[in-house]
Amino acid sequence: MNRLMLLVTGLIGLSLVWSLPGHTYQNKPEYDLVPCCDYCEKVKHPEFYTTSYLKNFSMLLKGKENWLFRSEKELTTEFGPEAEARRRLRVFSDRLRQHGTQLVMILPPTRGLVHPDKIPQDYYFDFTTASDNYRHMVANLRAEGIVIPDLSPLFAEEPSDKEFFFRRDHHWSPWGAQRTAKMVAEEVKKHPRYAALDKTEFESKQIGLMRKRGSLQVAWYRICDTRFANQYVPEFRTEPKMDSGELDESSLFGDEGSDLPPVTLVGTSYSKGAAEYNFSGFLKEFLQLDVLNEAMAGGSYDGAMVQYLPSKDFQNNPPAFLFWEIPSYHKLNSEIFYRQINGYMENGCRNKKAEFKQTTDLLKGNGEILFNGGDVYQEFRGKGRILDVQFSEPHVKKFKAEIWYTNGRKERVKIEHSKRVDNQGRFVFFLQEENGWDDYNLLSVKLLGLDNMPYSASVTASACWSQYQ
Repeated sequence: MNRLMLLVTGLIGLSLVWSLPGHTYQNKPEYDLVPCCDYCEKVKHPEFYTTSYLKNFSMLLKGKENWLFRSEKELTTEFGPEAEARRRLRVFSDRLRQHGTQLVMILPPTRGLVHPDKIPQDYYFDFTTASDNYRHMVANLRAEGIVIPDLSPLFAEEPSDKEFFFRRDHHWSPWGAQRTAKMVAEEVKKHPRYAALDKTEFESKQIGLMRKRGSLQVAWYRICDTRFANQYVPEFRTEPKMDSGELDESSLFGDEGSDLPPVTLVGTSYSKGAAEYNFSGFLKEFLQLDVLNEAMAGGSYDGAMVQYLPSKDFQNNPPAFLFWEIPSYHKLNSEIFYRQINGYMENGCRNKKAEFKQTTDLLKGNGEILFNGGDVYQEFRGKGRILDVQFSEPHVKKFKAEIWYTNGRKERVKIEHSKRVDNQGRFVFFLQEENGWDDYNLLSVKLLGLDNMPYSASVTASACWSQYQ
């Protein structure tokens, strides 16, 4: 809450009546409450963002009406993957379609684009450039054959008490989730696969109030020791509509014979987290389809996708639509990310013939986990090859290795999963295929950072052909 100082402005006609024995007074002092001294200079300086938590909130700005913003993410003007990353994304989308699944990308606009009227007057935000670049991102991704709703009509809407974002939190509010779900449904209904799916009516109802202690206000407090009030908004729940009789459970699912919903949602804490903004529920309501929510809080843009693709749910029952919710400030340019998700989509080397397979005890100094030499040497060039590495310890989240080729070239690969990702100690990715590397012949794979590995662990490395040849 802001510190306030009281200024006495004088006496006016309306009366405050109070009395003492033998006396009655009719005088009303009036006080104006004026915000004072609530700004914190520390938020302007990077050295105060000292913890891993605080680094996610640089740099904090106090806007109008006690709104808070993160300048580096929420007031960015650049959006979307670069051309080469869009090509990789198209490959992923095309391969999903071969599994019978259409990718739908949901890219919520930033708080600066939706609520520019709340940005402080002394901070320059190029709204025109930001909004144009968001629209270009949507057009570019659509050109790659990806279904993506254009959420730009949300930009700079007339102020409403149903605010799209929380005032001091980086997530959308339930109202924002509801608006987005409706726009997503309108776009998906245009796709020919939608008409063939069995529909079920859902309805969303308010079940109470949600108290939001915003993430930005928590960060502000840790730096400035200044508190803000919590925000209260309606909380919703979505359930199948019970118009008459008992609901046939089989009607919740799309394709006959499938035991899972026809839509899977992967994404971030916008879609599933400690607080329930009911995004998947609103999707059910507006699509009239059940939704399997596999989103993950704290997994960034990639965690839920990495965990879902090799799962039995996807491998045995690919959905008709895979919704991928990602806050639009993520650029999606990481090359190794696309090499991973393409590998996980076909479940690495499982159910495939392994051209190489080697199990190694991780004793100190013994880091070579795969070797193409001696009596087993064979040509194994990079194009269309997958490396599948399984640690015996399921809690291993970091993988760092050098991949050597017979021409003396090497590539260093580094992968780190969030603690929230249940990867079971497994790492899957395609070998390097670009810029001539696809013709290099694999020699060996050597782990780095063995000092951080448990000595009791072993690792099994397999190399195989991709099914996409």
